Amino acid sequence: MEKNSEQRMAITFCFNADLSPPDYFLFPKLRMELKGDHFASIQESVTSKLNMIPKEDFSRAMVKLEERANRCI
Repeated sequence: MEKNSEQRMAITFCFNADLSPPDYFLFPKLRMELKGDHFASIQESVTSKLNMIPKEDFSRAMVKLEERANRCI
């Protein structure tokens, strides 16, 4: 394999959406929690909602991230 091809693959891998936990776990969960709410401070509201997400959900997200990474590698 050419060096340029390897570099392109490495760059593509770095930006692979399958390996971005916020895209598949955090943002959809936050969007559903915040939908329809009215709030004085977006930062306080988001922080509050993030603190309500159980640690187990974050752990599961990291396991799924590892599974996706293994499929991409």
